[in-house]
Amino acid sequence: MYELIIYGGASQKKVLSIKLNQEELNQSLMSFLLEHKINIASSCNGEGICQKCIIWQDKKYYLSCQINLSEIFKNSFSQSFRVSYL
Repeated sequence: MYELIIYGGASQKKVLSIKLNQEELNQSLMSFLLEHKINIASSCNGEGICQKCIIWQDKKYYLSCQINLSEIFKNSFSQSFRVSYL
């Protein structure tokens, strides 16, 4: 079982803490967030063009539409990150 913790970049508040199963690791972070009613900025429908869906983790920036949950959990069962506009 994996745990994902999401903080707002603007608010610095915890937005979501959720347990994930192995099957969920194959989807993009953006898809996962949208499934869980966390609206994330995007105008390119996940093509990586608009670069509005920025998240950051460990001082690195990623596009949520271009990173799978499996990449986020590569080295740990618990991960947190910040969504820029929340």
